[in-house]
Amino acid sequence: MDRVPEVAVVGAGIVGLCTAYALAERGTAARVYESGLPGNGQSSGQSRIFRHAHDDARLVEFTRQGRAVWDEWADRLGAELISQDGVVALGGPVPERLRILQDAGGIQVRTVDSAELHARMPLLADYRGPAMLDEDGGAIRTRAAVESLVDALGDSLVTDEVISLHPTGRGTVEVLSAVGREEYATAVVCAGLGTARLARNVGLSLPVQPAAHVRLTFQVRGAPPERVACLQDSSGDFGEVGIYAAPYPATADMRWASAKRSRCGRTAASRTPKHWRHSVTAPTRTSPAQCPASTPSPSSTCAAG
Repeated sequence: MDRVPEVAVVGAGIVGLCTAYALAERGTAARVYESGLPGNGQSSGQSRIFRHAHDDARLVEFTRQGRAVWDEWADRLGAELISQDGVVALGGPVPERLRILQDAGGIQVRTVDSAELHARMPLLADYRGPAMLDEDGGAIRTRAAVESLVDALGDSLVTDEVISLHPTGRGTVEVLSAVGREEYATAVVCAGLGTARLARNVGLSLPVQPAAHVRLTFQVRGAPPERVACLQDSSGDFGEVGIYAAPYPATADMRWASAKRSRCGRTAASRTPKHWRHSVTAPTRTSPAQCPASTPSPSSTCAAG
């Protein structure tokens, strides 16, 4: 890359990579700084959940537009980025969220009865409360997305650690890195745990409190089914509220990455999402006895962030 791009993107997780790729689509050159392996921080792992269900109709509209972009990029990059497995949602919020989704239009969503729920997810056989299936949701193929975007961005991605950002007074931003200094028209910070520190350099105070989280992985008993829906459980019927789970990409070693809201710490109230999709507290109260279709994997992983 001969000339300095217009934009510096700090962090090559899924957000930073998507930002740089979207800018490139619009003809704006960006340089992506990453001190480690792309997608190996808060974007690490094999899968995340893409869901449309929210309590705010504006967020539903954003997800509808976002899904269209994911599908467009999947065609362009030649990789499945979101699975076709759907998302099953359980609990009291289901009727209102279903109404919001149906009012939004363009989203395939419907209620499911206990018989269909049992067929799709046998471990939920005893559940009798409100349930719906978001057929347009699914598991984000995190690794596939990261690898495809890294390939597409090519030498726009550099291995370098950003130390600080400073406004120049000329309407630009100076980026100080381990390699040197560069000046950009704009900087976008997507640095995970490092975002708040870098934001302070430009006078922004982000109300974020880091917390430790654990992700638990369970192996499906028997032959893996062809399709396993993601899970969004707000019912409390299985011992906790705010449980999320997403299947790993379909292989002979199909696994569930189960997630629930952390009790170890929280984001400041002004930034706390309704549910934390990808975090699990340790110790977890969810036992194999509560999930009869699965067993804990000895390869369970821990992640901070």
